[in-house]
Amino acid sequence: MSRDKRGEVGRLYIAERQSYRQIAAEIGCSHMTVAKMIREMGIRPRRQSDAYFFDARGRRCRYHQGYILVYVPDHPRADRSGYVKRCELHYEAYTGLRLKYGQFLHHVDGNRENDDPRNLVVMTRSEHAKLHRPIEARWGKREASAAPQQQGLSANQKR
Repeated sequence: MSRDKRGEVGRLYIAERQSYRQIAAEIGCSHMTVAKMIREMGIRPRRQSDAYFFDARGRRCRYHQGYILVYVPDHPRADRSGYVKRCELHYEAYTGLRLKYGQFLHHVDGNRENDDPRNLVVMTRSEHAKLHRPIEARWGKREASAAPQQQGLSANQKR
């Protein structure tokens, strides 16, 4: 690759904060070639946690464990880095209430990116853990297969 292209790759990666794939599409090569050029230039590759993007309101965001986090450093539930789960911000805006200590939001459809307030339910940590606990943990592995069948049995039919 020419020196100009290498300079362009460095600029796009550092100043524009573009991903390897975005840079590859722009200059017409593979993302692996971009990764190799960045290593050869001595630039420290970003970790995935370093990557962020901007939402429609212009707020800085990033992903963590499937959740979209928004940079709001003065929010009471912000982590050490100043990020808050977007679902919490949507819930607060919709209801006008802040989540209390020990309250968590459950996504009814299981999609952590769906922050529609109708999809969010407030729960305690123990309620949320019970909801997500697998059936084997609730019934025990041996009884898990028999548990649904035993529901219809009378007391004297059970062992």
